Amino acid sequence: MKYLLLCCIEEQTFTTMPTSECEAFMDALAGYCKMLQKNGHLIAAEPLESVQKAVTVRGREDTVSVTDGPFAETKELIAGYWLWQVR
Repeated sequence: MKYLLLCCIEEQTFTTMPTSECEAFMDALAGYCKMLQKNGHLIAAEPLESVQKAVTVRGREDTVSVTDGPFAETKELIAGYWLWQVR
């Protein structure tokens, strides 16, 4: 069975985290992803861009519009995803 997991964070909390704490978090996350990949459970994993780089794409009938910024104000944002294959 496949599972899609979303990594949701409060961007302000993450960006104000001390560098050493942020690096430790990212190293632990990379290690976990390597273990999942080694065990054949990780199909894909990708970080997403920050809210400052976000755009909203809308399609209606025969037109497509692209606007700057996220579609809604939120405290948390989706920072990335993992796609797992598990029993």
